[in-house]
Amino acid sequence: YRSIKDIPGILPTEDMRVMVEEAGLISVVSCSCRKRKESLGDPCDRSHDQNCIQFNRAAEYTSQRGHGQMLSKEEALRLIDQIEEDGLVHTWPNVAITSSNTLCSCCTDCCMFLLPMGEHEVPWTRYYEKSRFEAQNDMEACDGCQDCIERCQFDALELEKVAGSKKMKVAVDAEKCMGCGVCVLVCKPDSLKMAIVRPPEHIPALRSRE
Repeated sequence: YRSIKDIPGILPTEDMRVMVEEAGLISVVSCSCRKRKESLGDPCDRSHDQNCIQFNRAAEYTSQRGHGQMLSKEEALRLIDQIEEDGLVHTWPNVAITSSNTLCSCCTDCCMFLLPMGEHEVPWTRYYEKSRFEAQNDMEACDGCQDCIERCQFDALELEKVAGSKKMKVAVDAEKCMGCGVCVLVCKPDSLKMAIVRPPEHIPALRSRE
């Protein structure tokens, strides 16, 4: 969210502040994916396990079971900031809603979906839809530090020789980029930016059950 928040034209369904503000109840629980990896003696090194955020009925359910820790809206936003600092990828239903049961924050190290997809080289888009955003790099400003490459979980960034420069620079593979934005948060020269590359219709309206 922090990589797109200043871009004109983001939708309420892409605005983390709106999602949190509209939630009646919010809790955080342990991530089952990270718990599973930890139980196998191979803990995730990207983040702590308390980062699975529940909303409304799900938050009430986890709280009643004694599993969830209730959060204020301010606490939820601070936790989301920390999750993004950890380099985790937010996943949310690809539908025009601002309320859902769970905000997952995933990584390819332990996610029960991302991990096997990576191991078996299944294209990410077989299960996930890209966001409306895409990372774009200003090659002239890029200093080739490679911090963003280490953060990208979709192998969408790679070093490339640029004419007239002694340093290798980072090129974005638009085909692989899922538009998660975690790379932008560690770009010290501020050369990486997110840009809107897909129309609002990319996020479909919620279908009626009638």
